Amino acid sequence: MEDKNIGKIYNGMFEIKKQCDEKMTQLMEEMMAQLQTIDTTKAYNEFDLYCNNLINNEPIVHDQLDIFALGYAYNWVKPQDYRSKVIYYFEKYLSDAIEGDNISLGYIYNSLGETYEKEFEFEIALKYYDLQNKEILKEFTEPPKVHYKKVDGKKIKHLYYKSKFGEINAVYPFFQWINLYLKIGTDYAINYLESLKTHPYYEEDSDFKNQLDYWMSEAKFKKATGYIYKPQTKVDRAKFLEVAQRNGWR
Repeated sequence: MEDKNIGKIYNGMFEIKKQCDEKMTQLMEEMMAQLQTIDTTKAYNEFDLYCNNLINNEPIVHDQLDIFALGYAYNWVKPQDYRSKVIYYFEKYLSDAIEGDNISLGYIYNSLGETYEKEFEFEIALKYYDLQNKEILKEFTEPPKVHYKKVDGKKIKHLYYKSKFGEINAVYPFFQWINLYLKIGTDYAINYLESLKTHPYYEEDSDFKNQLDYWMSEAKFKKATGYIYKPQTKVDRAKFLEVAQRNGWR
């Protein structure tokens, strides 16, 4: 017999989210029809209230759908104090992930990447960003297609993936997070970029080679000028230093 309590929070949450989505769609259609600005900030008031009530009265949950729902609620609210909760619930969900109509692994990976990045755990953030890109590329089942574009009068070979969802530059995932590598350390970034020279795209895609050469030049320039990443505030600098020392970056 099916347990009706499974996914109770999850189902209730996304029913409200669906209603708010529909309200937002209606407001956007009205705005387009009237060709004037309409206040859309209140479209998700009910969902904001639901998420805040949920985390203020954090229930004990055991099934994976509700575990995901709590992670989603904390991530929706997003204040700094809740980062550990986002990590806890989303990683707990991933430990035994199940399918759900409103669950996107790409969304979870991106959320964890962003949260870990804000906590200065850059290597873990890079791991989740990489998983996010792999999840996106699953939709692009065909091999990358060739496109030629002119840059400064020169013909540049460029590879891209294409699916029913659109197109994505084949180069994009490799250099999307290069600034995180540089924050870890210039040598760390240089080693990563050096490893990409063995990738087939280095010979097949002019855009890939140009991007790699550009970022290699940037990384070497930063190293030569003594670049060391430092967060802006004293508190963040202390936190980053603790993470950097623990991970052997400094």
